[in-house]
Amino acid sequence: MARYRALGDRAGEAFALLGLGDIARDQGNWDTVQTVCAGTLALCRELENYWGMGFSLNNLAVAAAMDGGDLGRAETLAAEAPALFRENSIHGGVVELLVTSALLACDRAEWDRARTALAGGLAEDRLSTEQEGATLTPEDAVALALQCLRTPVC
Repeated sequence: MARYRALGDRAGEAFALLGLGDIARDQGNWDTVQTVCAGTLALCRELENYWGMGFSLNNLAVAAAMDGGDLGRAETLAAEAPALFRENSIHGGVVELLVTSALLACDRAEWDRARTALAGGLAEDRLSTEQEGATLTPEDAVALALQCLRTPVC
């Protein structure tokens, strides 16, 4: 990241920060996710990088749900991202965001909303398969649904 900064490559810096946020999310380091992704979101907004904005919002939503169980904040963050992806034809990103929405709904035992989000993810995946390559298979959706039933987000 220091190299991107030294070169003045703000887009490269944003991409590197997003990667750091993903790693922190996968490791469950919620404080780091909050710090890194808040900075990434600000930088991506400045650069009008919709892909980075959407994934930053998704990571922040997951962190809000996992770190302290602030589901209201998580849902607010998660709600902004799909429109960014849809308006900019980033279909694979919508799938991940809908899965996050389904997990949040499962944690609140809102099964119809979770089912709707997963169905939306499958519909988006069919569209993205044509344009970007498969991202969520039907088997993945079933596995996720079963995970929702067994393991709450928080």
